[in-house]
Amino acid sequence: MRILVSGAGVAGPVLAYWLTRHGFSVTVVERAPTPRKTGGHAVDLFRPAMNISEKMGVLPRVEERATGTNRMTVHQEGARRPVRVDLSKIFSATSDRHVEIMRDDLSEIYYDAARDDVEYLFGDSITAISPDGGVRFENAAPRRFDLVVGADGLHSTVRRLVFGDESRFSAFIGAHLAVLTLPNVSALDGELLIHVGVGRTAGMYGARHLADARVLFLFRSERELDHHRDVPRQKELLRGAFDDLIPTSRLAVRGLAQGARLISTLPAGPSRALLRLTTKSARLHNSMTVDDYSPSPTASRGRVGLAGDPGGGLGAE
Repeated sequence: MRILVSGAGVAGPVLAYWLTRHGFSVTVVERAPTPRKTGGHAVDLFRPAMNISEKMGVLPRVEERATGTNRMTVHQEGARRPVRVDLSKIFSATSDRHVEIMRDDLSEIYYDAARDDVEYLFGDSITAISPDGGVRFENAAPRRFDLVVGADGLHSTVRRLVFGDESRFSAFIGAHLAVLTLPNVSALDGELLIHVGVGRTAGMYGARHLADARVLFLFRSERELDHHRDVPRQKELLRGAFDDLIPTSRLAVRGLAQGARLISTLPAGPSRALLRLTTKSARLHNSMTVDDYSPSPTASRGRVGLAGDPGGGLGAE
């Protein structure tokens, strides 16, 4: 039985691993030209995901790449003193198994787990799916599969082709999220720095095996993006929400404000590599609209099914 999986992020490689272990022939198609190395931001794995990783034999690698973040310092606008939180206590109260890991590290680990048993088509994307399993690609020759699975993110191409336009499943709830990479000038070691204001939050954290850090910006906005890849508009909204962060933030000497300052240096024009704009020492590699994604009426139709984010849920992409 031949199965095509669209998306080589997290859900796609995991699904491909288990399908091959049950005797299926699996092909994974991924729009990116190579396995993703965009940096991404941290994700938390709890008992179910830890158990699956253990069964796949990759848990030691997952734990080795853990960020090591175990405490949080929160600076609130107008407050005289920060609040310090022991994150290890919060996580231990939530689950007896937990690890935080950068998304690109997790994707790489899952990809490596089955790369020798799975056919990967990088730099390509599905353009059409017929009821009998016929699939057309942007670059590869047409092929036929017994089953097609869309594991290609919240803005799923497979879902759009089979279930309809994305607008049927999402609604803007008034928030945006952006993530930048910059050198770990604050020498963060297991600490998450947070700046909280009305309608906006900024944070900065690192990982013990990385030389750089992530700066994230979450903010309310009534202005919606016309398209999730509208890079100039992303930067415009980001500047407008955080232009005044530097004089009001107590984090200026610790590096978070440096990230805010670098926002103003981001060129207004389009980037050659969308969502991965390099400007001096900072890189805007994720800029997202937070939407409420309603599950599809059904997770499958004919020979096509959905896995991971395309199936619904609250998230940002």
